[in-house]
Amino acid sequence: MAEKKDTGIAKIVFGILGAGTLFFSVFSQILDFLQDTRLTWLLYILGGTSLGVLVFFLKAKFDKNNQEEQKRVRSIVEEENFWGKEFSQWLIINKIDIFDLRINQILAKTKEWGEERIKKLLEENIQIGMTEEMVKLSKGEPMEIIYPDGSLIIENSQWVYQLAKKKMLYIHFEDQIVTRVAE
Repeated sequence: MAEKKDTGIAKIVFGILGAGTLFFSVFSQILDFLQDTRLTWLLYILGGTSLGVLVFFLKAKFDKNNQEEQKRVRSIVEEENFWGKEFSQWLIINKIDIFDLRINQILAKTKEWGEERIKKLLEENIQIGMTEEMVKLSKGEPMEIIYPDGSLIIENSQWVYQLAKKKMLYIHFEDQIVTRVAE
């Protein structure tokens, strides 16, 4: 007879139900105690204080993110003469973090490689005709480099990147130029 596999879902459901029951039981006992001793006001103070602290921290986090976003947008607008109005707007809309070192290295090549190629690199969209330098700036170092027939002929190679848990990206090079991209 085949054994059933334990997926763990039942354990999770019963764990949640058990924890909820325990929490409700303990909370009920605390509430009964506070009502018997006429200290229910303490519950309201503690609850209000906890809520106030939570709101304070959330607001501080939101304010910090908002300040960083304003600084990013301001920096892009300041460089609008270099990048042009349309490309600057694209950077703002796509929330490109121009303070990131890798992204900054790609942006430094805007005049040399052109805006369209830079956009593809920032989106990590590798295309045929790109150089090894472009791929490294866009995707980082490959997880693995495979040479045909086990030789170390640098001109022909295949770079491997991991996209997701079991999804891989293979980039084929000939003479250090991308000739094929496959998942």
